[in-house]
Amino acid sequence: MKVSKKTIVIMMIICILVLCISIIFEFTNYDTEIAKGMHIEYYKNLCLGMFASGLLVLIPAIVQYNTEKSNYYIEMYRYLDGLLYNALDIISVMEEYNNNADISKMFDYFGITYNKIVSLYSTFTYFFRLSKKDRLIESTINETTRFIMIQEEILKYSNKLKAKEISEGEYKGCFDVFTAELINSYQGKFISYRKSIEKNMKGLLDNRELKTYTNI
Repeated sequence: MKVSKKTIVIMMIICILVLCISIIFEFTNYDTEIAKGMHIEYYKNLCLGMFASGLLVLIPAIVQYNTEKSNYYIEMYRYLDGLLYNALDIISVMEEYNNNADISKMFDYFGITYNKIVSLYSTFTYFFRLSKKDRLIESTINETTRFIMIQEEILKYSNKLKAKEISEGEYKGCFDVFTAELINSYQGKFISYRKSIEKNMKGLLDNRELKTYTNI
């Protein structure tokens, strides 16, 4: 996507520049001998040729950018939906104070999905301003990043408990504080984000007419 954007920007600049030069050559009055000596007609045709060639590169670049962006949304929605589901599942497990081994594995799985999202997001770029979809994606990534920071703190206390640096009661007290923080600060947001993402995913089918076939 970033390569397509750079191609679009560069070719737009080139097309505008050579078109302006060509227009200047066309509408500036030159003495016939001077125009012939300076090869004005040659340079004008050269600029028009560069303009036409630029358009041949620009149009496919625009199509490619839009195609890549559509595929980006599809992949990102799929990953984010799974990530938010995992996050809400983690909060639910923490509310019940299930054994730490299960939570640790859930944290690991959450981290794997999160890394895929970060990798995909690194390919993202936009023109002028973020759309509503982009703001939703960025907000979700930002909040899940903070969510991971709390996970890391929980794991620190878990490791201290295993090393017998703190007691079970101290760990339980810290665990309850983190759980309350997750419920109060993140649970409602994640539910809202997930609903918005599911709505956008359903919107991908708006232009499709689905049928049920019997001859399959």
